[in-house]
Amino acid sequence: MTRGFAIDSLTRPGPLRHPRPVVRRSFMEVTTMLFIVRWTALPEVEHAARDRFLKTGGAPPEGVRMLGRWHGLGSIDGIAVCECSELEPLAMWVREWGDLLSFSVMPAMTDEQLGKVLAAGVATVP
Repeated sequence: MTRGFAIDSLTRPGPLRHPRPVVRRSFMEVTTMLFIVRWTALPEVEHAARDRFLKTGGAPPEGVRMLGRWHGLGSIDGIAVCECSELEPLAMWVREWGDLLSFSVMPAMTDEQLGKVLAAGVATVP
């Protein structure tokens, strides 16, 4: 198993598409974007990951707001839901743990956001 991280939208085959989390509607207005962060690790790094988590708390850097984090029982995996307006702080947070954990990061939508997308799709179907 390779250590490190992968941002799903950058590793899928096909044209390179970067999520565009920063949308400036006016000079002062910035839109944030949600991300689902998943991590996993092999049992060999359990103690090192535990020690680092206990020492640092695993808090995200400035620029990333963690809305929630859940850890799998009996394993070294879990998920977090985060909000940020720029990708760099999120990428740095993943990089900080990349020597111990493998990551998957994907953009996410709320029910309300998805409902608007689905409604727009239904409205355009003949």
